[in-house]
Amino acid sequence: MVDLSTLLFVGVVVVIASNHLVMRLLVTAERPWGFWTFQAFNIVVGSSVIAFGIPGFSDYVVVQWMLGGLVLFHVILNNQARVEHLRQQRRDAMERELRESERLHATRASDAEE
Repeated sequence: MVDLSTLLFVGVVVVIASNHLVMRLLVTAERPWGFWTFQAFNIVVGSSVIAFGIPGFSDYVVVQWMLGGLVLFHVILNNQARVEHLRQQRRDAMERELRESERLHATRASDAEE
């Protein structure tokens, strides 16, 4: 039978791995409620690991700080990735608007010449 400390340790590793998976797919970047729910979950997990530790690793305080800190660090990385994604969407929209505006100006100029 697997003990609680091993399950909790594997659970934290799964949370860290899921950060990579979810942000790579950018699923949450398109759904703000999903992104912020995922971020809140990360904050709760990271803070809990730092505050309460993982049973069986209580002698290794550095383990709880490193694992909790790593989860919290992913909150920062996820926010940076979301901001960059949203910034790129805005750039793309502005470029589309600029191209459309240039096309309209060119059409009006050619109509004025005729």
